[in-house]
Amino acid sequence: MYYRLEQLQAVRAGPWKLYLPLTQKFVANNRKAAPADHHISYAALNTSDRRLARRLASLVRIAEGLDHSHRQRIGSIRAAFQGGAVGLHLQARGDASEDVRDASRSAELFEKEFHTKLYFRPLND
Repeated sequence: MYYRLEQLQAVRAGPWKLYLPLTQKFVANNRKAAPADHHISYAALNTSDRRLARRLASLVRIAEGLDHSHRQRIGSIRAAFQGGAVGLHLQARGDASEDVRDASRSAELFEKEFHTKLYFRPLND
């Protein structure tokens, strides 16, 4: 429960706070499929805002995956665009393979929304 509270506080602090009600729903239900038209909050958005909401959801899913173990093993992330793909170079403390594996499984929506592949490269301390 405390973990979800921290996520919601981070969402409130971000520049997307205008999307707070919808983003909170994504944080609470981040493993579910992309939002559908029958979701009232999502249906009320125009096309460009729906796109933004899906993109935010894809980032939240990846972030959630990178702390799958709830042990905060990923200390920092550096993103690079290389060869038509986005690479996330992860500074990890200890074995973060479980977290990286879960984040990789959560990358599908990101890849669909940003039209690019996403890969993870752990760099252990």
